[in-house]
Amino acid sequence: MLASPTLLERTSAARSAADCLQPLQLPARRASSSSEPPTAERLAALSRQQLTLPQGPASVRCSVSSAGSHGARSRENSVSGSEAGRATASAEPFAQPPAEWWLASLSRADIVLLLGGYLVLFIRYLVSQQLAGFFTAVADDAGFSATWVGLIFMAYPLGMSLTSLAAPSLVRRIGTRRALTGGLCATVLANLLFGLVPDLCSQPLSTAAEGGSGAACLRYGFWGVYFANGLLGAAAETAILILLSVRFRSAIGTVMAHVNTASTCGCFVGSFLGGMLYDAGPEGDPAMKFRIPFLASTGLVAALLPLRWVVPEERLEETTASAAPLRSVASLSVALGLLAIFLSSCVTGTLDTNLPYRLQAPPFWLSMTELSAVTSLSSAAYLVIMLPVGWAAGKLSSSSRGLKAATGGGFLLLAAAFALLGPIAALRPLNCTASVVGAMVLRAVGSAVSSNFVYPDLVQGIRQEDHQLQASISTLWNAAYAVGWAAGPYAGGAIYAAFDRAPLCTVLQRGQCDEPASGAPPPPCSCEWSPRNGFTGFADVTVAVCAAFAALHLVAAAFDVHDEPPPSRKLLLVEPLRPNSLHDQGEGAAPPPASAPSLEGRAADSPGVS
Repeated sequence: MLASPTLLERTSAARSAADCLQPLQLPARRASSSSEPPTAERLAALSRQQLTLPQGPASVRCSVSSAGSHGARSRENSVSGSEAGRATASAEPFAQPPAEWWLASLSRADIVLLLGGYLVLFIRYLVSQQLAGFFTAVADDAGFSATWVGLIFMAYPLGMSLTSLAAPSLVRRIGTRRALTGGLCATVLANLLFGLVPDLCSQPLSTAAEGGSGAACLRYGFWGVYFANGLLGAAAETAILILLSVRFRSAIGTVMAHVNTASTCGCFVGSFLGGMLYDAGPEGDPAMKFRIPFLASTGLVAALLPLRWVVPEERLEETTASAAPLRSVASLSVALGLLAIFLSSCVTGTLDTNLPYRLQAPPFWLSMTELSAVTSLSSAAYLVIMLPVGWAAGKLSSSSRGLKAATGGGFLLLAAAFALLGPIAALRPLNCTASVVGAMVLRAVGSAVSSNFVYPDLVQGIRQEDHQLQASISTLWNAAYAVGWAAGPYAGGAIYAAFDRAPLCTVLQRGQCDEPASGAPPPPCSCEWSPRNGFTGFADVTVAVCAAFAALHLVAAAFDVHDEPPPSRKLLLVEPLRPNSLHDQGEGAAPPPASAPSLEGRAADSPGVS
């Protein structure tokens, strides 16, 4: 089983209570000829006794309501009384430790594991986003419909979502190291093949618009290779996600923030690098221009293979809980959270295919590199906003109502971003670069706020020792994100095609607008911006969906819809000792009956204490 972190187990109230009980020492009762019971004043003083345990920079203050026999208690000693032999303790919940203290407390092996895991996520998301910088315009010039472009962009996250759902079983069977190595090798092969699809189909992209069997081979070849990249390659990042979420459970908020940052940096660099490398290719050789981005990114993935000696070979064990993990987290609150992750990634993913129709068309005519820079601007804004968003998520981590209200606010920001990017463009003065920049920044802020307050809400009530349930929540979160990311490009392309009454020319078709050949027919697209271009209708629909879901989340926050831990996730409540048990457990007292449960025995039977 994956090892649970032991140095910061401050998030479990039951563990803190047990730790408070175990080292407790009571003053020995002085020998006396009389065996008078303790006075009420003494019992009251004992009930108010405070014990402070050091726990890093913070400390636990445990209120001990009463005590058992005098003398020191060993860790193995059970607590018993005359009636039920039970004691009680309570502990205040802990705030997330400062990130710098937590990092300083890690071993060198753990730090290397964290950095290696973040690097895997960075490169994998770089590979996934490199198409956003150039592929839409290339496919549009090759005669691919918007729906087909969306299908191709959909293939990678679709395969990734399928792997994410099977990730716990995969890691349990083959282990983390083999899953990582296999995923990276699959990424190397599939990424290289994507750049060679035109060569394998013997169909240059420049002549694909003429149709024929070669054009069909291109469409299905791109889709199949990209799907294989997501399906097989995702074993690498899902193994990393499971390993990090279980190994560093006590600092899961910090780790997940780092995971989001690494993934976003990969998207940021991938889209920019893809467009820049495509533009840097030789002008007279479009086939080589298309290959160069994939050759470069394949080399980056291959450089990750030595990490297999850094990642430990560990496996998840089968859960012994009476309820299945997925059933034990089923609730309205969890459903809303997973739907929020799905919709946030779906809405954001629609721009992977549709943004070029807006920015590489009139009045902007952006090149591949310029489009990549605008896309990277959104990713950079996301990275900046993640700092305050992560801090706010930590502050609200114990309030399901606050987390849901923040998520609803994020969807309102997404609605504002698409309104500024699409419908407001009908107002000519706002159809300018400043509006686009503002919309992309709002999109980044809305994406961060609508997704990063969800995970703390999902894991409320899950005990630290339940590794299988933690892995299930982590993979459900990742799968919801991946499914939304998969649905986004296809949904965006389909909605765009439904409203595309006057398609706009893109940058690769600009020559037909600037210098039309004499006697040539007019281009099959519009060289001037018009409101019936497909993108405006797509933005209208997106604004309506985001606003409606924001209202739903705000209503859930108003009614305080939150997750009640089911029986398999509830913490053990240890009942208080009776006042007269202090006298009953004195010197020479009879041992407790065999039926009296001990704390050690109860811990073995209950999921709340370990």
